Amino acid sequence: MLDFDTIWNQFHNGHAPVAHLMRHAGAKHWVRFHSLPESKRYAENDDEVAVVLQRSRAMADLVLGDAPAWLVQGRAEWPDMDEPIIELSDSHATIREFGLQPSPHIYPEGDEDEPAWRPYAARVQWVADRFTPLLRRCADDLEGPTLWISEATGGVFAPYDGGADLFLPTADEASRAKAQWPDWLSSHPAGL
Repeated sequence: MLDFDTIWNQFHNGHAPVAHLMRHAGAKHWVRFHSLPESKRYAENDDEVAVVLQRSRAMADLVLGDAPAWLVQGRAEWPDMDEPIIELSDSHATIREFGLQPSPHIYPEGDEDEPAWRPYAARVQWVADRFTPLLRRCADDLEGPTLWISEATGGVFAPYDGGADLFLPTADEASRAKAQWPDWLSSHPAGL
């Protein structure tokens, strides 16, 4: 069986498995979609939660399909610390729940005052219902950087509070996704 680092490097060598770092480094075929109309960041009622989850599932289905995937969470680490800093949480609930294992690789953010990121990953099969609680926590900004990568295509689905970043295998696929969900795109000139 292939391990996470092999899969990641096959498709995204040179990029950290953290969506905002991928975007800043110019990873190809990036598209950002928003979770709610008018770029609203957080759901305030059950109807809005349903919209957030529906959009997240649709994007994940597009990127991940039925192929095996890897669930990845980045944990912040500083060189002089023995334990990773857990973003916004004092538990390792997601790591335990899905059996995520630490990668031996650490990806620096670039500035010595910023953390480095250690990916924790597990091979999974995308099934929306299985990951609904995790998608909800991502939407509520209660998780650290989280993404799934398709083992077959290298496509990345990275939900966050406010939407999801997709890194698609080709420019044509990115264009088709934009055409499929034009109302989910930002009006910001940079696509943010």
